[in-house]
Amino acid sequence: MLIDAAEFNQATAALQVKLSESKQKLLGVQNKRRQKIEALENRLRNLNMLLAPLIILAIAVLLSARRAALRRRFISHASDA
Repeated sequence: MLIDAAEFNQATAALQVKLSESKQKLLGVQNKRRQKIEALENRLRNLNMLLAPLIILAIAVLLSARRAALRRRFISHASDA
C-alpha cells in the first residue's frame, strides 16, 4: 500500500490548508480573549477610579457630620453650666 508522489503532495497540501485554517481560528480566539481581558481591565480601572473617590468622600462627609454633632452637643452642654 504505497502512496505515489502526487497523492502524497495532495495529502500534504490538504493538511497544510487545514493547519493554516486552524492557525487562523486560533488567532481569532486569542484575539477575542485579549479583547475581553482588555475590556474587563478597562471596566475595573474605571470602576476603581470612580469608586475610590466616592468612598473617600462618604467617609469625609460622615466624619464631618460626626464632628458637627459632637460640637453641637458640647456647646449645648457648656451653656447649661
